Amino acid sequence: MKFLVFIIVNLFIFSAFSKNCSKEDYETAEFWDNYYDPEEVYKVGIKIQDALKNKDIEELYSFIDENSNAPRKEKVLEVGFENVFEGKMIESVTSLKPPCSSVGWRGFMLGNGGVWYNGKTLKITSIWHNEIEELPQDFPKWVHNKLTISPRCFSVLWVSGDNYEEYEEQYKIENKSDFRNNVGKYFINLIPIEEINTSWGEKISLAKNIVECNKKSKNLLIKNGYVELIIENEWGKTFLYYKTLKKVSKNNCTNLAPYLKGTCNSSYLVNVSENSGGTYTSSDYYIYGLFTLNDSSEYLIPLKKFKSDTEGRNYIDNFEGK
Repeated sequence: MKFLVFIIVNLFIFSAFSKNCSKEDYETAEFWDNYYDPEEVYKVGIKIQDALKNKDIEELYSFIDENSNAPRKEKVLEVGFENVFEGKMIESVTSLKPPCSSVGWRGFMLGNGGVWYNGKTLKITSIWHNEIEELPQDFPKWVHNKLTISPRCFSVLWVSGDNYEEYEEQYKIENKSDFRNNVGKYFINLIPIEEINTSWGEKISLAKNIVECNKKSKNLLIKNGYVELIIENEWGKTFLYYKTLKKVSKNNCTNLAPYLKGTCNSSYLVNVSENSGGTYTSSDYYIYGLFTLNDSSEYLIPLKKFKSDTEGRNYIDNFEGK
């Protein structure tokens, strides 16, 4: 009898606690260490859907920040909601019940991936939209001496972090966060332009010599708004991509690498991506500068790292406006 009462009480508690999510949804959350509350993420999904249906920019952007892959709010206000978020996308995103369970580590999805949001922060991580930002003249390419620069030339922080960690250990860099986000100011001051020997027996460099990295520039493709290079080896194919997003003035390029002895020829905010054939594609946002050094050598140098396109554009607008 006591066991029966226990079951009834627990069923009552569960039904009172969650009107929209099932017991299985809560079991899934438990599998993911309860980093989200199923009922809470469901309600956030409803709010996002309502904001899109009502074309409520203020409500929608309460779920969007600089870390989101989304258009900037001021641009949406400038060009109009309908020109950014198309009706078919909104219909797809709002036609189905929001999820109570995550799509693995990727978070929560509305529609067929038109909107993704994080169960922990309850913020949109990505929302489909038309491109409304001003793009560089040669988009998506970065052209130097009439050649399109290869994706090989864009150095990024590895997913493992090992390349930056090697510099941090060898050159005793204590402020790792600043180094990884503002690497341009460390060249020559603390770290060299040239390759270094690593603890695992290879050579690496955070700056890329244009002559060396651009040797296979003829094999490039322009595909889906990116410059693409496919590398084949014994483990399979690796796809390297990049696209230029916003031009940076030469003066501000120089300011981001104050100890370099040379001239900044051109500079852009760039989105660099890599996929090794799996479901995960890394994506990074950096300001890079193309420098001619005093010895006439030319290097493409990472200057500053950002979490998103939006953060990078906002930084450049503020930086250039000073």
